[in-house]
Amino acid sequence: MPIKQVVCSICKETVNKAATYHVGGTDRACKIHEGVIEKKAALDVKKAVDQAKSIQKLERRMEPKWSSEPMQPKCWVCMNTGLRQQDFFMRILIEMQKQEKIHQGPVNPFAPEHQIRLKERCIFVLSAAACKNALPYIREDFRMLVDMGGGFLAICGHCCGTLKIEALRPITWNELTTGMTMFEVFMKPVVKEIAAKEMARDN
Repeated sequence: MPIKQVVCSICKETVNKAATYHVGGTDRACKIHEGVIEKKAALDVKKAVDQAKSIQKLERRMEPKWSSEPMQPKCWVCMNTGLRQQDFFMRILIEMQKQEKIHQGPVNPFAPEHQIRLKERCIFVLSAAACKNALPYIREDFRMLVDMGGGFLAICGHCCGTLKIEALRPITWNELTTGMTMFEVFMKPVVKEIAAKEMARDN
């Protein structure tokens, strides 16, 4: 079978499709061009966000009309409710900041006395391809949601551990240090403010 060829939207050369990335619409561009990798990454993030929103809409559509309770994220394997991934990790950061305020300084999150244990489960939105071990355990109505949601499903951290599913991809040292710097500059002031308000409310 011949290798599929495409026209690069930047240099207009005909090249192997595998040597290009999708950069929006019907356009593809050679991986070597400046900005192409960043454009692909931005499109991947947008796609993941859009798929997560689609899943939330589909879940709300399936919610019983008589229910007056707000829709909570739910694991499609064990059916336990929890917090969406971004909310779960924000809650961890807030609770860690409270620990720092209580102990008047940085704490070791790995020390038993400082560990944060939330009662809520973390609900991840992952691709069905990454969750092949979970697919046999999903109820029929939720399997339909997987198909309608573009091949993505909601699964909790407990089920990921039981079914040996890697919910979080490994990160490089550079990604870690960049993330820590961005947290210190942009996120930490917000986290500190929320922690202070919650501590004032609860005291």
